[in-house]
Amino acid sequence: MFHHSPRISVITPAYRSQDTLPAALGSLLAQDEWRWESIVVDDGSPDDSAGIVERHARDDMRFQLVRQKNAGACAARNAGLAAARGTFVLFLDADDWLEPRALSALVDACKGRRRIAAHGSFRYAKPDGSPTFWTGGDPGGKPLFSALAATNLLSVPSCMMLRRSVLDEVGDFDPTLAHCGDWDLWGRVARVAGPGQTQYIDRCVTGYRMRPASLSRNPQTLLRDAREVLGRLHAADPRVARPAHAFAAGAPSAELSERIAGFALYSAGLSLAMGDASTGEAILDSVDPWPKLHPNDAAGFLLYAMCFARCRPPREAGVLWPELRGPARDLLESLESRARVPGLAEQIMDVMSELSDAAIPRIARPVVEPVLAARRCTDTLAFEYLRNLARMDHGNCFAQ
Repeated sequence: MFHHSPRISVITPAYRSQDTLPAALGSLLAQDEWRWESIVVDDGSPDDSAGIVERHARDDMRFQLVRQKNAGACAARNAGLAAARGTFVLFLDADDWLEPRALSALVDACKGRRRIAAHGSFRYAKPDGSPTFWTGGDPGGKPLFSALAATNLLSVPSCMMLRRSVLDEVGDFDPTLAHCGDWDLWGRVARVAGPGQTQYIDRCVTGYRMRPASLSRNPQTLLRDAREVLGRLHAADPRVARPAHAFAAGAPSAELSERIAGFALYSAGLSLAMGDASTGEAILDSVDPWPKLHPNDAAGFLLYAMCFARCRPPREAGVLWPELRGPARDLLESLESRARVPGLAEQIMDVMSELSDAAIPRIARPVVEPVLAARRCTDTLAFEYLRNLARMDHGNCFAQ
């Protein structure tokens, strides 16, 4: 019986999640793959999160509650792993939900003795749960480790399913990381993956709810932890005993400063949209020296962050731009002085203005696509923003 031998362990950390947890658990009940167990870890939550799980467990023995003192999401996921019995593991945050048939699609992609993980795309939703035309994820065009060394394209944990055996090999979540713990773990998993051992599936498997109060909008601690993870990805990792030969030494160390600078721009963009100019300036000060910046990449990072901080999809950047144009110019002038590149601020502002003018609701694809085609972005996250500008119709937005 599935109660004794679940195929998939779905682990959910819960803290102040009583408003969203029912939707997350309900998305499990709607799956066509029924051989799962749900382990919800009450991370010392002061609300009714635990009570919601207990009521679910009374009706369905696949739900299980684990309690711990508040220790953060990484520690909660580790507590869930300690109780997990499935062959496969998926981490579903309490704010998010699984799309129909997500578990069966991911577990089917994980079949095969050598395959250790499968991942799909995710769909951004507004705080009330209403969908947007904004999708994210790694499209699988290059080795997963190389993609993750650039940026965390798999930033929504529930878009990834793993074999439990690979976690036994590379370890669990690092509880010293307040942010980016999933990125750090994905990097270790990808480091041991040989050709064909991870699989991308071309479909949206999970929904991600943007929330103004999200911890991921603490820009300085986010950048601190991102620096740590990027540093690990660009070097040998002693926690991984048997890495694939191609990734044993990590990503090229010469790329590290550029990756950190890109994430610093993203973090400064979050501060900009949150109205905290002083934090944005402090973030710029933390990068010294600044590497050479491509204006298109810089514009993509900043607009991506501005939209995310305001819980808006990229197609609504034009709505935000009139308000944020002045603060953006001030921030970029500070960046120009630090990077010592005359005219850099104006170059980035021109790109941001052009993209914001193009990114208005209901704009026709023929107008947006030339803007996208004209951009030659070298950074994956910046390009993801630009790519989403061109996804204006529902049929091309979600790969099912």
